[in-house]
Amino acid sequence: MNENSFLLNLKFYKTPETKCPYLPDKVEQLVFTHLDNSHPDLTHNFFAKSGFRRSHGIVYKPDCRNCSECIPVRINAKKFNNSSKYRRILSKNRDIYSNEVKLNGTEEQYRLFNKYQNSRHKDGNMSSMQLDDYKSMVEESPVDTSLIEYRNSNDELFAVSITDRLFDGYSMVYSFFDYKEKHRSPGNFMILDHINKAKENDLSFVYLGYFIKNCNKMSYKKKFQPIEAFLNQNWIKLK
Repeated sequence: MNENSFLLNLKFYKTPETKCPYLPDKVEQLVFTHLDNSHPDLTHNFFAKSGFRRSHGIVYKPDCRNCSECIPVRINAKKFNNSSKYRRILSKNRDIYSNEVKLNGTEEQYRLFNKYQNSRHKDGNMSSMQLDDYKSMVEESPVDTSLIEYRNSNDELFAVSITDRLFDGYSMVYSFFDYKEKHRSPGNFMILDHINKAKENDLSFVYLGYFIKNCNKMSYKKKFQPIEAFLNQNWIKLK
């Protein structure tokens, strides 16, 4: 197959402008395409390396009027070394274990997802998702996707990550956690766990989606050094 032949039949679309979920007084518009039915993983990997993200059967990226704040980022897992801060987070969560489960959205997961949305993103679009919507988000994947549950020593569900396996790493599609356990930094813990999984499987990167400097919910990603940003069609170190 020619390197780019699978791209020839793809059509791109734009969403209508909507209120930006991250920055006040901004509007969001996405450009997207459907994953190629014949070679979905190949298509997905190509676009992941070009700063796109996956949701269901599409890949998308922001294409917003007068705004370029969303910057695709990925952690260089092979060069990452735990600082004392991250070692403390791992220690806080030493009772948590992860398990890859069947790609099936459960009621137990949805209850945790719903509590997370209402605690952290109650004004966001995802806060109104019902069980069927959640199941669709989890199960409608045409690519190599894992559903990872994190549980404590009492077998209580602590966190969940929907994670895509790429040719060169992992892409954390969406993750959520028990918000009353936020003092344990579960979001950071899941990222650290993915970095360790990447190292164990000789993979280079953990893709984290978009870094937004002026949004607290998205700016934390820069702390995972060395981290790379996709700028001017190249991945470069983000300082």
